[in-house]
Amino acid sequence: MSAPDNAHRLPLLGASRAHTELCGYCPKLCRPACPVSTVEGRESVTPWGKMRALGEWLGGASEIAPRAQRAWACTGCLHCRELCLLDNPVADTLSLGRAEALAAGYAPPEVTAFLEDLPRRAERLEACARRLGPGDADAATAWVPGCTSVVRETDHAEEVSQGIRRLAVGARVVADVCCGAPLWDAGDRQGFARQAERFAQRVQGRVRVVVGDPGCAYALKVLYPRVGVALPLVEHVSELALRERSRLSRRSDPEVPVYHDACKLGRGLGLFDAPRSVLEHLTGSAPDELDENRSRANCSGGGALLPVTRGATADALGRSLAEAVIFRHGPGRVVVTACASSRQRLRQAGVRAEDLSHWIARGVR
Repeated sequence: MSAPDNAHRLPLLGASRAHTELCGYCPKLCRPACPVSTVEGRESVTPWGKMRALGEWLGGASEIAPRAQRAWACTGCLHCRELCLLDNPVADTLSLGRAEALAAGYAPPEVTAFLEDLPRRAERLEACARRLGPGDADAATAWVPGCTSVVRETDHAEEVSQGIRRLAVGARVVADVCCGAPLWDAGDRQGFARQAERFAQRVQGRVRVVVGDPGCAYALKVLYPRVGVALPLVEHVSELALRERSRLSRRSDPEVPVYHDACKLGRGLGLFDAPRSVLEHLTGSAPDELDENRSRANCSGGGALLPVTRGATADALGRSLAEAVIFRHGPGRVVVTACASSRQRLRQAGVRAEDLSHWIARGVR
């Protein structure tokens, strides 16, 4: 007797069955691209192993929880997509698996606890955001610095917001409401849609939404349309700075930074050149590069709730990125990145890491 087919009971994942089968019969060409499987050294968390597990769940396999929970063994870095000759959407399919697992009660306990703690996190975000001030109520531009920076680096976020308000001629600061990306990463699609609607109401009437955090920018530009939420024009702060570069002064500090491509900014949104052009304008020289850069850039392990579900793996990825910096450029070089999580992980490993938004804000005349 053949195994029962669960596709009709797993509508989100069932619609992507062909994607799980493509990976299941693949010779694992993208294995070296996955940061999680590279660190853990286990076949079961390669892109092949994770997609195969979801396919087995669709096919009616027993022991569902271990299979379903492999969907969280992913940073959402999109690196596997670069080596897939079939353009198979592994990260998107794993995201669907998370949604099905959460709805069916198979999510890791750490994810459940994270969701239960979100109201407290929202209160903390609102309290920290008050430090930044609201900005110009009538401004055409909304400035969204990103929750991680606002909560963990409030003084820094305040200084950056002041600079961006000058660059964007006013700008309304929207820092007290999360874009909802953590809900998406947890698998809570309904919660994400509600948060997206709430965020859209906050920026209603603006002409442009400028975002500092790459994960937020990816959510607003890529994920919001998937739940039917429309926004004004969304752009990353590097795009604003490049367009307004005549208002940026060259730094008196001659130091040329090393640039690190954030996963969601580079592979996610295709923004490789804008940050480099802005840094070159600010310093007079093109930024230095890591050995793995642009579409092959290394992930720091901070995305898609990996620090929540696999903390040791996330920490190891942060150390690995720091070691790559030190090996190529030595221990004293400054690294500029748009990713707040990468910045924190590099600093924890002893690397001087600074924020691209901060460099832009300090350069405003």
